[in-house]
Amino acid sequence: MLSYIGYMIVAAIMRNISDAKGICEISINKLESIGSICLSLFLSMAICSLKLWELIDLAIPMLILLTLQTLLIILNH
Repeated sequence: MLSYIGYMIVAAIMRNISDAKGICEISINKLESIGSICLSLFLSMAICSLKLWELIDLAIPMLILLTLQTLLIILNH
């Protein structure tokens, strides 16, 4: 399930070594653009794969918690 963690750690190590030794210059603007595209793709795939009928069972407990938190905030101010 979390097989990508190893790849993320290796990528972070490679990036830190590259930055420290000046091996490869990476444009921050290009990196931000790629990151934005990847985030958009990830969010769209995650939203499309949601099974809303499985989340219905959690709706009432979440509404109760939200109501209680709102009341506590109002009472504390």
